Amino acid sequence: MSDNAKKILIFSTSYIPRIGGAELAIKHITDRLPNYEFHLITSRYDSSLPAEEIIGNVRVFRVGGRWSLAYFFLPKLFFPLVAFRWALKFDKQFGPYDLTFSLQASQAGGAAWLFKLFRPKIPLLLNLQEGQDLGRQSILKRFFRRRIIRSADHVTAISAYLKTIALQQGASEKAISIIPNSADDAFFKVTKSTPGSEALKQKLGIIAGDRVIISISRLVSKNGLDILLRALPSAKIPSLKVLLVGSGGQEQELRALVRDLGIQRHVLFAGSVPNEQLPAYLAIADVFIRPSRSEGLGISFLEAMAAGVPVIGTPVGGIPDFLKDGETGLLCQSNDPTSLARAIDRLFGDERLRTSIVERARALMEKDYRWKSIAQNYDRIFQELL
Repeated sequence: MSDNAKKILIFSTSYIPRIGGAELAIKHITDRLPNYEFHLITSRYDSSLPAEEIIGNVRVFRVGGRWSLAYFFLPKLFFPLVAFRWALKFDKQFGPYDLTFSLQASQAGGAAWLFKLFRPKIPLLLNLQEGQDLGRQSILKRFFRRRIIRSADHVTAISAYLKTIALQQGASEKAISIIPNSADDAFFKVTKSTPGSEALKQKLGIIAGDRVIISISRLVSKNGLDILLRALPSAKIPSLKVLLVGSGGQEQELRALVRDLGIQRHVLFAGSVPNEQLPAYLAIADVFIRPSRSEGLGISFLEAMAAGVPVIGTPVGGIPDFLKDGETGLLCQSNDPTSLARAIDRLFGDERLRTSIVERARALMEKDYRWKSIAQNYDRIFQELL
């Protein structure tokens, strides 16, 4: 990196080691753009994390101090003000910055919006990744989201659904680009003999003849995992095993539902799994299912498709961007266990359809969802704004 490298300040409510679609996107994009100097402000939600460190091509600053030691929600609540204050300090100490880049129109977006008010000449690029049902959020949240979106010089949305949201909030059609997230290169290399897959089967008690449905998801209501469990007794395919990979606030409720439905022998709770181990989990899966109630895009779908695992999803949010029914996956109706059970039976009962879906999905991923081309698209936008 030269001394004349353009300086970009990133705002993100959380960052690595917490892993999500937005955090992974930052890592993949910045790793592939070495000619910029990236600084990132995020919340220090865990006191054991360093206040400052270098991760890849990014200098990370974690802020929040004692607020974040007591309760996790406090850094989220105060993050816009705290991050804004530190951004002004860093702009004087390391800047001036040439561009700011905010991940999501939430807490991070609030900090970027405040910074924009005080540094109006510095362009703001806003990335929309939100997967919640935005229409159900409070009036106050919707008010500030509208202000944040309107303050951006350019908006990137990871799906057509989120582009529509941005337009509804007052963004200009000319200043919006759809740039999706993608899957790590390791997912494109998954095969049934992926290292660690056989040992994983033994660990989980999966035997020959089992048909494994995997869902890599936070255990929260929006991901519809209760619908997946309710569909299981109605599916006609024998020897089904549902492998739930992830953790979240709905876990105890889901465990109770498993007991109520009497399907304990068919459901495995694997808990949270490090991202680098997920290819092995997909290698032992026959189908990926997430019957989402809302979804910004859904990086876990893309990871499964890259790995050659056929997917079943719902036509909500950004999912229809990549999931075409009968072509790159199967669709079922949201909140409808019977519809999902029919999709499960159809996919397992038609090997020709299954093979076609896997081939088409992988071709789509290779064509439109590789991090190299995504990073190049961001580089183009950076250059236009600088």
